[in-house]
Amino acid sequence: MFDCKIIVQITSTLAKIEFRVEKPHSGSLVMAIGINITSEQRKTALQTALRILDKWRCNDTEKNILLGINCDCQDLEISEPTLERISYILGIHKALRQIFTSDETVYGWIRKPNSHPALANGSAMDYMLLGNASSISTVAKLIKGYSGQ
Repeated sequence: MFDCKIIVQITSTLAKIEFRVEKPHSGSLVMAIGINITSEQRKTALQTALRILDKWRCNDTEKNILLGINCDCQDLEISEPTLERISYILGIHKALRQIFTSDETVYGWIRKPNSHPALANGSAMDYMLLGNASSISTVAKLIKGYSGQ
């Protein structure tokens, strides 16, 4: 078990939404998956992720695949696995904001063909739509590497 400090900061500004675990002795930060996050904070995170997915031009089926759900998002009880996926989506968005200055590129990159072998030479969206959390995690790690996080 890790000795961790949970930091949850949810605001109306997308770039400031983070779920992080701080390891006191190493100084490193990693994405957390909703430990001690209130129901209201979970709903705010979901609403933010849905706004990002709208800007990524996702239809309802794609949203369900990316969030790992099979229902209407309005009355959704947000589980830990869904919160994990939300945290990856928020992290991808944050990293894209750090890399690109234009909204068109920030929101369009995700669907552009990519020659990176980790994405099987398709778009990041195509790879994430494989449907498992690890495919979304792979894209998050790739983007964070590009952004220098």
